[in-house]
Amino acid sequence: MAFEAKDGITLALGTLGAVLGVINTWNAINQRRVKLRVVPKTAYFARDRNAYLVHRDGMDSGEMGCIEVINLSSFPVPIQEIGFTINGKIGKNPRQAVLQPITIDHQPFARILQPHQSVTGYFDCARLSADIGRAYARTDSDEVAYGSSPALRYLRQRARG
Repeated sequence: MAFEAKDGITLALGTLGAVLGVINTWNAINQRRVKLRVVPKTAYFARDRNAYLVHRDGMDSGEMGCIEVINLSSFPVPIQEIGFTINGKIGKNPRQAVLQPITIDHQPFARILQPHQSVTGYFDCARLSADIGRAYARTDSDEVAYGSSPALRYLRQRARG
C-alpha cells in the first residue's frame, strides 16, 4: 500500500479544514464575550471651569478619583456599577461600590455602552476605604471586569489620608 500524492493532498486539506473550523469556533465564542477595560485614574478640575462638578458633593479641592470603563465588545453592554475590591476581605461581596459617581454629562452612571464607547465616573477620594484593591465595573448580568493602573497607588494613599 503506497502513499500517493493525492493521499497527501487529501490529508493536508482535511487537516487545514479541521484547524480552520476550530479557529472559527473559537472566534465565534470570543465575539460573544463581554470585554470591558476598567482604568482607575485621578482627575483635577479647575474651580472656575467646572465649579458645579467640583462643589456638587461638597468637595473642597478639584482633585478627584475616577474610573473609566471602555466597552471593547462588539455589542452594547449595560454598565450598572463601578468601585473597588477590598483587600483582605473574604466573603460573597468583598467590594466597595462608588455610589452615585459624577459624570461629565451629569446623567446617572448606569447606562448602556455601545461598542468602543466609554464612560468615566468621578468621585471624592476621601470616601474610599483605605484597603482598596483593583477597580471593577459590574454589568446588569453580574459580570465583573477588573482593572488597575499606576494611579491606583495614589488613590490608595489619598484614601488613607
